[in-house]
Amino acid sequence: MRFFFSRKHLLLSAMIFIATALQAQTSRPVVSEINAAPLSSNKIEIRWKLPPQQSTDEGQIRAIHIYRDIRPISSISSKKSIAVLPSYASSYTDTPGDFREYFYAVVTELTSDGSAGASNGGLYFDEEIDTPPQETRGKIYNVILPGVNATVRGARISGKTESIEELNEKQYLLQTKEAEEKVYGENRLREQPLPYMDILGDMNTLHERKISVEAEEKAKLLLKGKKTESKKILSEYVFPEDLIEGTDDDEIALFEILKDSFIKKDYVEAEKSLDKFLPKVKNQEVKNRTIFYLGECAYFNGNMPNAINHFILLQDTYPSLCRRWIKSSLDLYVIVGN
Repeated sequence: MRFFFSRKHLLLSAMIFIATALQAQTSRPVVSEINAAPLSSNKIEIRWKLPPQQSTDEGQIRAIHIYRDIRPISSISSKKSIAVLPSYASSYTDTPGDFREYFYAVVTELTSDGSAGASNGGLYFDEEIDTPPQETRGKIYNVILPGVNATVRGARISGKTESIEELNEKQYLLQTKEAEEKVYGENRLREQPLPYMDILGDMNTLHERKISVEAEEKAKLLLKGKKTESKKILSEYVFPEDLIEGTDDDEIALFEILKDSFIKKDYVEAEKSLDKFLPKVKNQEVKNRTIFYLGECAYFNGNMPNAINHFILLQDTYPSLCRRWIKSSLDLYVIVGN
């Protein structure tokens, strides 16, 4: 007996098969509709759709695990998650730190006894702020479905024109041309005039000293017989991240130091506070910015060798920014030393 199927019958059969597969998928604790795309010049946002939060044969969802790789992810057996989120999470913002293309996978962690997941409270891991967890209490549902819970197209942060370095450069140019109002949380502080130096010897009570005596003496030397070689002293630089109060303890502490002394151009006090703060910093990005501010303090306090040492430490992190400050420090140091 022969059976003949038309294209219509074949199409209908395919649709029934796909619908059955999707229905089977939704009954499993697998996220779907994953998508990864640049969110800003240094962040990538990963989004997904959560499966039904009902009990299954495998157990109840208690956490969401995020994985990242430079290649499409087909298995997580030998990988460590970069973040562990609550069971209700449907997005994650990643900060890769470079411009490589990354692929992501999102899997669920299940309770081993089928009890309700920890949807509220508890501690969750994020590689940017925490150390990796020592153990997991549940079972990882190790199922990777390309295009469903694993990205098949890589994502990378914005290119060179919108890199962190470019943003820093734009901010620097803005600060050297304008004395606009700066916002620090709820406090609004206006940019103060450049530090007053008594180069002409006419200091009076109307001007408050904001720069060290050593730096002032060196500035005088620049004007004595060195007028043809005099170099412009740079204006202070504040990273865009520190113009508003941060979210973690390190960012908040650095923000307070800058607000209380550095932005007021009290570089002697700022250097003391930053020196005490540096050994306590855990956030590497905050530590880098703290070292840079210490270099600026040394620069404005007239200690050019110390300033150069600080900037050299960060020349791979902030190439063009450090190059500008190292050059200026060397120019001033060489001129004063002659």
